[in-house]
Amino acid sequence: MPDLFSKSQLKERGWADSKIKNLLDPPDETRPNPHRNGPTRPIQLYRRRRVERAEASPDFRHECR
Repeated sequence: MPDLFSKSQLKERGWADSKIKNLLDPPDETRPNPHRNGPTRPIQLYRRRRVERAEASPDFRHECR
């Protein structure tokens, strides 16, 4: 299991952009995007422990409504 999740991995887990912004931002790490050439936004990464804590919180469940 990865220790860090990218935004696309979070979306696979049911996260929407608004939930990421409200519950997780700022990201724990950023890295250059290896899938694109030229100037691009870095990949934003979020620590597994923090993601799982947020998913277990009442705020996450409230955001799902």
